[in-house]
Amino acid sequence: MPDAHELSIWNVTSARQRIGELLDAAGASLPRTLRVRGFILQGPNPSRATARGLSRDEGARLAMELPDHSSPCGRIGPSDKVATSSHKDHAQRLFARLTEFSKIPGPFQSSQELESDLGLDSLAMLELRIVLETEFGVSVPDSEFWRLQTVGDLVERLEGARDLGDVRADSSWGRIIARSPRPSGEQAYEPESGFLHWLFLRALMAMAWVVTRICFRIKIEGREKLSLDGAVVIAPNHVGYLDPLFIYAAFPARLIERTHFIAFAEILSKPHLAWVARFSRLILTGNAETTVDSLRHAQHALRIGQAVCIFPEGSRSPTSRLMPPRPGAGLLSAETQAPIVPVFIEGGERVTSPRFPGLHFPRIRLVIGDPIAPPRAPQPTQAETFVRADYQAVVERWRDAILRLQETARRKRGRGL
Repeated sequence: MPDAHELSIWNVTSARQRIGELLDAAGASLPRTLRVRGFILQGPNPSRATARGLSRDEGARLAMELPDHSSPCGRIGPSDKVATSSHKDHAQRLFARLTEFSKIPGPFQSSQELESDLGLDSLAMLELRIVLETEFGVSVPDSEFWRLQTVGDLVERLEGARDLGDVRADSSWGRIIARSPRPSGEQAYEPESGFLHWLFLRALMAMAWVVTRICFRIKIEGREKLSLDGAVVIAPNHVGYLDPLFIYAAFPARLIERTHFIAFAEILSKPHLAWVARFSRLILTGNAETTVDSLRHAQHALRIGQAVCIFPEGSRSPTSRLMPPRPGAGLLSAETQAPIVPVFIEGGERVTSPRFPGLHFPRIRLVIGDPIAPPRAPQPTQAETFVRADYQAVVERWRDAILRLQETARRKRGRGL
């Protein structure tokens, strides 16, 4: 059972996704037979048997029912109730939206899990929340958003609304992130200015350059593919804790000085790391409260010709294998018409990670790929806008590029290059 108090403090967008990431990280260094293969997310009102804990036999029975590919929660059976609402028109519009997000046709059933059964990731869940607010006038506070686990939970929100009305506002991501961020981009994520700050920043960059080349013998390939001017989305794979440092140290200073790094707020909110924000352009994200604002700040930076560094996988890979990319990088590229530069980081997981605890000093290689052009923007006279499939198509092209860079690096390593 998730701790409601902790989830409300961190404004977790997806309780299942966050728990799954923590379990994957914790089990990365364990033998395969000892890793958690799946879990059941119990709601806020557990049965007495669940509250006191499962017996060994009950646990074994549930384990046998777990599928190999995902965590089983909300499996659909023939006796499950089809989701209905007294607000039939609004319910049908909501179900149409669920079909659009999940690519699964109805009818939907009350017990269907939004994440495990319909396949909605954290960005889709946020988009669903925005749809509830803009198209149906149903507001969901940050502290309660994690409770939206099933189709039945969504229907209950419609039932509980006093006056649904007929809002039908435009909830496309392009228009959502185009709104001015609060506070403005310059106020929120611009580091301190002044000569002393500039001098300190230069010294910090020089120190990072020396340390990474002495300790990690860092090598960068394809530097000529980097654009020092204009908007660009820098998109590396993510395998280790020090991946952002390698980008910071290896890329040209002229590019780094105008690059905004999208960072995980839970890590950089710690006191011993908070000082980093004073000397860097950090855009903090990672929960329901910050995700939309972080996308707005990132698109603002790209609109004015600066660079944004984002890890499309969303988190570190616990196995070092490339994880399915999330659509955030594709969204920024499409909506701002900024190209994506794929960057393959090799060896980052061996520095320090759940698989390699402690601190090690392996050789690090950064391979920069050819820029990926964004999809063609709709003409001003066209009513169409980019949709989620467009964003996903962009990051799938990024994934293919990273896999090609990985194979190229593997061949060079085999030849001793």
